Amino acid sequence: MTRNTHDAEEICQEAFLKAFASLETFSSEFRFSTWLFTIGYRVCLNRMRRRRIVGTHVELNTLPDKEKVDAETMAESAEAEQLRGMVWGAVDRLTPPQRATILLFYRHEFGCHEIARVLELPLATVKSHLHRARARLREMLESAGFGNAGEFRNLADGAG
Repeated sequence: MTRNTHDAEEICQEAFLKAFASLETFSSEFRFSTWLFTIGYRVCLNRMRRRRIVGTHVELNTLPDKEKVDAETMAESAEAEQLRGMVWGAVDRLTPPQRATILLFYRHEFGCHEIARVLELPLATVKSHLHRARARLREMLESAGFGNAGEFRNLADGAG
């Protein structure tokens, strides 16, 4: 959500401390990971509100060692990294609830019901966020000159 490693680490630490302090509120009716994600999401949103964090920093995966890769493979890797960066840059421009929904759905492979519990939203709202976020991403990528943005559906596993 923050697109900044240092901020993300601080948020994780704060979330774990809050979770530890609130263990008595955990209900075995739900998965522990869902409960923990909910706490982390709230801490993240609170931090973003306080600091007005703008998620413009894109961390790219490192490229393979130059000595082991020929020029063509390197060009393809660099192009894929650039494209991945643009996709995640577009994700960064979504609203926080839409960005969280996209990240939970594609990065963490949560289902809509589980996302609804984590974000404490009605199921219909989660589905609406997914639909609107996908439409907005498609629009942003197409306006950036990527033609049919539907080709980029599988890029969700490339950047975090």
